[in-house]
Amino acid sequence: MQRPRVDDPGMHGYRKHRPEPTDRDVYRSDHTPCGGTHCPECELVVRKGRWVRADDGAQPSGPPQLCPACQRVRDRYPAGRIRLVGDPGELADELRRLARKTEASEREEHPLERLMELEVNESGLTASTTGVHLARRLGSVFERRLRGRIEIRYGEEEGQVRIEGSI
Repeated sequence: MQRPRVDDPGMHGYRKHRPEPTDRDVYRSDHTPCGGTHCPECELVVRKGRWVRADDGAQPSGPPQLCPACQRVRDRYPAGRIRLVGDPGELADELRRLARKTEASEREEHPLERLMELEVNESGLTASTTGVHLARRLGSVFERRLRGRIEIRYGEEEGQVRIEGSI
């Protein structure tokens, strides 16, 4: 028996693989900000070419520059969008708690991954994120909790993901 093609849109339950990017992510810079560059919004600093939390309390030595996450928030341009349709009923508080807990855990390792919006009401759940890692992780958490009713779709642009499902 031949296995169904993963990219066939008619095959319910199969996820599409991430496509090769056709457009580059405009929030990803071609050059690395100089060390000491800091974000005036969230107070992240650049160290060894990466945006990290300034845990040592030292004053930033470089110029101010918005980090990619704060730029996405300001532009209202999320990298990840999650939409779950249906009345969550008694699951509403649990879904909120799972989303916040997952965000906190993801931000420990990836400080640019943030929830931009989270709304849970009688019509469902909508959320947007600054990065695809958090969106995928939320999708996995919701998929486990809701027993596999989630579909992940990658956008044509690099760094875009949509997660849809039902509650």
